[in-house]
Amino acid sequence: MSGSAIIGVTGIGWVDAAAYGCVRQATTTVYAGPGQAPWRNTGLFSYPVKNLGRFDAPTRLACAVCALALQDAGLRYAEGVKQEIGLLGSNDDGCLAANRAFFQDYVESGRTLARGNLFIYTLPSSPLAETAIHFGFRGPVMYVGFEANGLGALLHTAAGLVREGQAEAVVVLKSDGLEGLGFTVAPLVAAGGGWTLESAAAPAEVAGTVRDAVTRLESGRCT
Repeated sequence: MSGSAIIGVTGIGWVDAAAYGCVRQATTTVYAGPGQAPWRNTGLFSYPVKNLGRFDAPTRLACAVCALALQDAGLRYAEGVKQEIGLLGSNDDGCLAANRAFFQDYVESGRTLARGNLFIYTLPSSPLAETAIHFGFRGPVMYVGFEANGLGALLHTAAGLVREGQAEAVVVLKSDGLEGLGFTVAPLVAAGGGWTLESAAAPAEVAGTVRDAVTRLESGRCT
C-alpha cells in the first residue's frame, strides 16, 4: 500500500453484560432479558456460525465482537469468500475457564469421560482461530500480550501489518470476561474516517468498563 496512507481505526464494536453495539454507527442493542447475549441475535452474523453452540464463552464473544467491528467499518463478508484480513487478539485469562470446566466435568463423570458437548480449548489463540475461519480471514492471526500499553501496542502492530501489505485490514480484539472491544484497523481515507491509533487506544486503556470506553470513544473520533 502507499506509504503516505494514514492507517487508523475505521470501526469499533463492543459487547458487555447488558448490551452490544457499534461506536461509529452509534448503535446500541440492549438484551431482552437475563441470560441473553449478542450471538443469540440471528441478525448479527451474515450467515450462521458453525458449531457456535459448542464454543466456549471467549470464542462466542470473539465472533460477536469481530462481527460488530466489521459492521462498524462497513466491511462485508460472505460464506465461502476469503479476504486478506488479519486478526490480533488478547484477553486476561486465555482459555483457563474452558480448561477448568472440561476437567471439572471429567472429574464429576468419574474420571472416565467428559460430556460430548464440552470441547476443550488448550490454546489462548483458539478463539481467534475459530473466528478467522468463520469470517474467511486469511491474513495473519495472532494472540499477542504486552505488559504495558497492551491495546495501543496491539493497534500499532495491526497497523504495521497493513502498512507492510500483509493484510488489507486487521481486526483487533480485546476481551475480559463477558466484555469485549473490537477495532478494525485500515487506511482511514479508504474508509472515509475513523480514529487515529492513539485516539482509539487511550480511552479504552483508561476506562474501567467497556461502556466507559465507548462513551470516551464516541467523542474522540478524528473525523
